[in-house]
Amino acid sequence: MFKGLMGLLMGRRGELSPAEEAVAAARAKEAEPQMSDAPQTEEASSAEDAPRLAGEALASEALARESAAETQTATQTAPIEAETVDAEPTAAVELSAEPIASPLAAKPQAGEQDASEPVATDGALEPLPLIWRNQAAQKTFDAALPPLLIAALTGRPVKLASFKSKAERLLAADVAPPRLQRGVIHAWGVSVPGLRQAGDGPAGFVAPEETEFQIASVRGPESAAAFAAAGVATPDVMGDPLWLAPRLFDLSGVEKTVEIGFLRRPRDGDEPHPHDEIPAEFQSAVKIIDLACEPTREAWTAKAREIAACKRILCEAPAMSAFIEALGVPNAALVQGGGGGLPVSFELPWIECPGDLKDIYAGLGAEGLLAFRNRGREPIDWEAAIDAIDAHWSPVSFDPTLLLASAPFDIVVSLEDATWECPASLEAAQPVEPAAETREEVSA
Repeated sequence: MFKGLMGLLMGRRGELSPAEEAVAAARAKEAEPQMSDAPQTEEASSAEDAPRLAGEALASEALARESAAETQTATQTAPIEAETVDAEPTAAVELSAEPIASPLAAKPQAGEQDASEPVATDGALEPLPLIWRNQAAQKTFDAALPPLLIAALTGRPVKLASFKSKAERLLAADVAPPRLQRGVIHAWGVSVPGLRQAGDGPAGFVAPEETEFQIASVRGPESAAAFAAAGVATPDVMGDPLWLAPRLFDLSGVEKTVEIGFLRRPRDGDEPHPHDEIPAEFQSAVKIIDLACEPTREAWTAKAREIAACKRILCEAPAMSAFIEALGVPNAALVQGGGGGLPVSFELPWIECPGDLKDIYAGLGAEGLLAFRNRGREPIDWEAAIDAIDAHWSPVSFDPTLLLASAPFDIVVSLEDATWECPASLEAAQPVEPAAETREEVSA
């Protein structure tokens, strides 16, 4: 016991406050006569050994106090046998080799959900705090997929977590918003912002102050390099979780009726975009599929079936790449520039191989991607797009087993199931930012 106490106290060497050092030095000096019979060396009597002598004195005093306490307890009380109670295990989320207490652990929810709380789907378990783009403000199919997927994987409702919070929360299958601040953020299948404008190196991601990132997996190597450059450790597990998202929808009986679909982002304003101009000879072959979508299970399923009905897809939304590849639909990414459609090597500079697309495709294990280059304000040559996809597209093969195993939450579905239950609704509103004077007290 004495050696253990000495080890503990000696481990504090250099950590004592000035006041503690003074008291310890005085006690060590008082103890010197008791050790006079022991041989003393010049080194032991030097001033540099004062912390050791202080530690010995504190150890002796601690040992004496402990012995006295044990003696008093033994004389005043009789031994009592402790009754062994088998406590029921508490559900926990393994975020590392050593599980930690986390709000990501599934907990039964008492009573009804507060109607003012933003939630996705119905459930009896406590909502999972998830960061995602505000679905109430921008009703788009791609923005809805991350929270829908997490709700399906966990069997739990999800609530919209604040970007700025001291609370522990989850970011999954999405881009890390630049405005994230504070707290612990568990990230799964994420990428960093700004990869498309990254130049020839990783994006200039800067980890915000007072924020701890626990990275379970990233979308691809570009994000891993950017996190590492910012001092955030990442594992070797990569992949876009949206590869799994087609399982949320019933796609049985879908017939391939569209020669080529143009999957586009919602347009701002009423002015028509040149990309949306379809020549008369292609009116029956080309279908414009806007990502705008009402937040209901019926609307999401209809959008997924609309995409699956295409024989080919030209896509201007990189976030949808993994979803389309998982469906097995031949496709090309619409990028800026000229030259039409050609396979793109990851070795090319970012102007020819945008970083966000490289991140996604490399994370899925592909050796390259198919890009169709078209100048921003010029109509699309649809015949050239069809020919390029037919000539150069090759399917992507990705095994999501390791990606699922890395998830920092409990999963209640199986890869053996062809479809998973899609939540019925997604009602979300961005939490109101607290006033400046109370902002530091925010905990959720």
